[in-house]
Amino acid sequence: MNKSSHVLCKYCKKSYIPRPCDLDKHISTKKHKDAEQNDKQKLFSEFAAGKKVARAEILWSFFTIYRNLSFNLSEYAGFFLQSMFPDSNIASSISINRKKNKKNYRKCTFKNG
Repeated sequence: MNKSSHVLCKYCKKSYIPRPCDLDKHISTKKHKDAEQNDKQKLFSEFAAGKKVARAEILWSFFTIYRNLSFNLSEYAGFFLQSMFPDSNIASSISINRKKNKKNYRKCTFKNG
């Protein structure tokens, strides 16, 4: 068979001929199961880190609103947080600015009554 008739396992990065018996054997190997599990854990940790960054950005928006600070201050917040906490993955990923702060404000305002 030519190379174009092969499939590539996205977890193991190994090429196979797409025959049911070969694929069934492959997905039952320890190497494949471990690679699949590692990929799922990596994906979950990236998702969790993204949630932490979003939470930090929303908390920053709440802080500026609660303290009646200018939204323009947010243009520099990411730089200062990254400078203050250089080892923090969350601080290095924050990308808050005036427009995003206003957007968070609109999402988080509550109507009385």
